[in-house]
Amino acid sequence: MPLEPYKRGKVYWAKGTVEFNGRAVSKYIRESTRSSTISGAYDWIKERTESELKRHHFGEILPPLTVAEAATFVLTDAQSARYLIQIVEKAGDVCIDEINRARIVKICREILPKASTDTWKRWIVVPLQQLANAGCEENRCQPLHFKGFTSAERQKQDEFRGKQSRQKKLPGSWKWLREFEKAAPHNVYVLARFMFETAARIGQATELGPCHLSDISKNIVKIPAAKGHAEVELVISPELAKLLAELEPRVPRGWKRSKDNLRVFGYASKDGPRKAWNSACSRAGIVRLVPHGAGRHGFATEMFVRQGVDVKTCTEYGRWKDDKLFLETYAHAEDTERKIMQAIRTGREQ
Repeated sequence: MPLEPYKRGKVYWAKGTVEFNGRAVSKYIRESTRSSTISGAYDWIKERTESELKRHHFGEILPPLTVAEAATFVLTDAQSARYLIQIVEKAGDVCIDEINRARIVKICREILPKASTDTWKRWIVVPLQQLANAGCEENRCQPLHFKGFTSAERQKQDEFRGKQSRQKKLPGSWKWLREFEKAAPHNVYVLARFMFETAARIGQATELGPCHLSDISKNIVKIPAAKGHAEVELVISPELAKLLAELEPRVPRGWKRSKDNLRVFGYASKDGPRKAWNSACSRAGIVRLVPHGAGRHGFATEMFVRQGVDVKTCTEYGRWKDDKLFLETYAHAEDTERKIMQAIRTGREQ
């Protein structure tokens, strides 16, 4: 029976089905039109009929996907979630398909006004692209294409924040570690040495708990997952294994005291050791290396440049995804003029 209006009290209702070629294409409908006039009821029936016919011919038509709705499709870590929440707060009602370059820059400036364009890309652009990809899998939006920030945009933002981005990190060395040991708390020194010998990131190091040292008697440590790499077991030097085994795991300040919350170095996150780290550098009178430079950059430079270990071995042990990134970013050339002059003399004599 086609949809037809009837009056119930002061308003009109509609009952029946939407038909196409004499066949019902909707479920039986009995709903209020919320209209007190017969003409309003017929308008409601017309709109409902058009909606049901579209659904019949083209499938369920969902409204445009918003940033807030897309955020429910993705799973992320705690640090990424912190920025994702801010993105939703700033642009939750914006449709994914309406996000363009200008809107991305606006969101970046509102959430991280003093950050570099590289930081914008990592914590704002990449999460937005992840939201779009998740929505695309649900057939609710298109992928979000963003070529990246230009050199001019990076320079302009650096001028605004009064700090240059992409500064070359100084790599760590055994000499630096020896001086650092003299002034640093013991757990902070072992932390620095652990990163230098294993190429672990500061976040992976502070995440270490007793469970990661279950095979430390065999000189094996479990490196927590990071940057798309799964947790791995790594053979380390006996000296480093002894230092790790001797540390007394502690519950980070402010955490609930429980066995599951014990951390080898006693810090809750990568920012935990910063104050003690910087103070040790000042007391030792040495250059203040950032943990990533002292550790991962130091490992790459020590093994490849100073000790001559081949690239494949370095990247496999240090868990780099490819040789290009390792060579372009992490392995720092040292004493270039002296080495080239020596090579010229050697070649001439040979």
